Amino acid sequence: MIFLAGHGYLDNAGAFWFLPVDASISKLRSRGINKEDIRSTLSRLAGKAVLFLDACHAAGVSADKTRGSVDINGVVNELAASENGVVVFGSSTGKELSIENAAWGNGAFTKAVIEGIAEGKADLLKNGVITLSELDVYVAERVKVLTDGRQHPVMSKPGTIPDFSIAIQKR
Repeated sequence: MIFLAGHGYLDNAGAFWFLPVDASISKLRSRGINKEDIRSTLSRLAGKAVLFLDACHAAGVSADKTRGSVDINGVVNELAASENGVVVFGSSTGKELSIENAAWGNGAFTKAVIEGIAEGKADLLKNGVITLSELDVYVAERVKVLTDGRQHPVMSKPGTIPDFSIAIQKR
């Protein structure tokens, strides 16, 4: 499992870059990670790979507020393509903002994932095991509640990958 929280940005060529929260566009190549590097790294991993991507469009990190807006759905779907074999959880749909709250110490998506896995709240069947599907349902509903319906996380996986356990709860 890999968890990335920050910004999404499109460069002049239209390529997606993941940027840490303190990034600046002037240091894009030294501080960012491009989508192809993320894709190739994940597709080479042995076993199952799950990527959590808490990144919305990041026009705010650019002086040009009309450029750099990213449709995260497209990025999530490309990374979860069959040939990559990766399950991807994205923090929001389309060009939605990923909402943060200082009281949470992070964004709604991150808060929901932590609650779901670390606190066991995604164990919807109460059997001590959290599956991809359970986490997907929990995170989607929890983020809607936390954001008053303004943010809608997504999960995408290749059709060839069945639901599987990603966490076991201590009893």
